[in-house]
Formats: sequence, structure tokens, C-alpha cells
Amino acid sequence: MQLESRFEQIFDSLCSGDFGSALTLVCPLIDGAGKKLYGMKRTGDRFRKVISDNNDFLYWMMSGGMLKLDQGADLLFSRPDKPNINLAQSLYKLVRNSLLHEGELSDEIEFVDQNRFGPAGRKIVLPKNLIWALAFMVVYLPCYRDNCPRTYSLRISGVQMPLQECWGDRSKIEDFFSNQIFKR
Repeated sequence: MQLESRFEQIFDSLCSGDFGSALTLVCPLIDGAGKKLYGMKRTGDRFRKVISDNNDFLYWMMSGGMLKLDQGADLLFSRPDKPNINLAQSLYKLVRNSLLHEGELSDEIEFVDQNRFGPAGRKIVLPKNLIWALAFMVVYLPCYRDNCPRTYSLRISGVQMPLQECWGDRSKIEDFFSNQIFKR
């Protein structure tokens, strides 16, 4: 499958509310980005590095533009009888590994409709819009700059997204969300 088609499938899945399929499609792209960008051999290290290096964008998207972390900052989630875990570790262990090795998400994580994130008892709760954020993070990474679907059309919350203009450019993606989605 060509990467352009994979990106179309990710956004088609997101638009139809099929978040599980979108996660299944985006996780290998995050891993691939880590390999291309950092040349790291260990899957977990490179996957977590891509996430950690983009935490500021991911938290910003998760919070609907309300939370702006400094580059390199992170939050630790504390749960009873469990070690602290950050976003990158949560996504690697509870999402990527569970999907790959067990075919489903871990019962220690839950994606919700609200813009809330963090520990909830023994679970880590993350908003579904994080899955959108992961898709757009992969879109702006330089290693995928040449994989833009040329004729694909995307509407988010009824607003036409100029995907081809934003592809490979984080600032244009942030501008779109700031001016068109988060201002509503």
C-alpha cells in the first residue's frame, strides 16, 4: 500500500468515527518516522521519541488549544499500584503494543469524547481528538513530506481543511486549528 493511500485511510477512519482503525494505521507510521528521523533500531525507543519530541503539539491538540507546553515538557500520570507513566509510554505500551500483539487496546486505557486526559483510577483516559492529533503530527513530520494525497479532500467540523497546503508544515496545521476549529 502506498503511503498516500494509508493517509487517506487514516482520515477516512477518523471522519467516520472509527478511531480503532485510525490508531492501527497511524502507529506504524509513528514507528517508521522514528526510524527515518533518528535511525534508531529499537522500536520502543524510536516510537516514544517521536511522541516525546511532539508532546507540545499533542497536548495542545488534546486540550483544544488551551494548553501550551514548552518543547520537551511532559506530564506524568499517576495511578494506584502502578508506576507513573507519561504520554509516550502510554501510547507505546497501552495502544501500539496492545494493538499489534493482542489486536485490541489495553483495558488500562480509554479514549473519551471529552477533552480530558490523565489518570482515572487504574486507567489512563485520553481524548479521542488525540488520535486526530497523532494523524496531523505524522502529516507534518519531514520524513512524510512527499506523501501527501494529491486529490484528497478533508472536512473537519464542517470546515474544509486545506490539507495539501498544510502538508509537511506544522505551523500551517496549527494556524488552521487555531483560526478555524478552536475559535468556535
